[in-house]
Amino acid sequence: MAVSESTKRWLLISALVYIFALSCKFGKAYDEYPHLGAAGVVANEYLPKAEVEGETNQYFPQAGIIGTGPAFIFNKALGCLSDKHIYSSCDEVHRLTQVGELNVEPEYTDEYCKGPCIDETHHVLDCIDGILKRFIFYNKATVRDIRETIESGCSYGPKRGNFNVLEHIQADDASASKVSNPVLYGIMLIMTVLIHV
Repeated sequence: MAVSESTKRWLLISALVYIFALSCKFGKAYDEYPHLGAAGVVANEYLPKAEVEGETNQYFPQAGIIGTGPAFIFNKALGCLSDKHIYSSCDEVHRLTQVGELNVEPEYTDEYCKGPCIDETHHVLDCIDGILKRFIFYNKATVRDIRETIESGCSYGPKRGNFNVLEHIQADDASASKVSNPVLYGIMLIMTVLIHV
């Protein structure tokens, strides 16, 4: 069976469009780059020349945070974990650590998920996210990974009581490899078209 030349071209073009569309990440324009989101939130806490709130002559630098290095900002974000105003009711044993671990035993799940610990942990994550967007804990977990681990650990599904952040990250990495399957199908389609040309 002979296929016309224009049909072959249209198949090739549609396969290329298919691969292009599946390899794009729509709606994630700034998701890959870290942001420093704390400049306006805690300005008079560590910005030089920032005036006391309520005065009209406030100074906010136009080009980022002046006089602060990455280590200072990182330590400021880590300070949220030990802030006595945020973590006040949750036992220290069950708090989020600097490593990025949630030490919640399966038998403590109900108390953790319905008590003050879950709220205080979310406040800590909000604090960290407000100071340094895309913060990464020592175990390579992000704030989002911690939130998703808490959500699945407190759910009533099969993962209830499992607050192991590393297992959650590894499960996400395993499912990320499945994303490339549509691209492989597109490449196979192109190869099929080229073979029949």
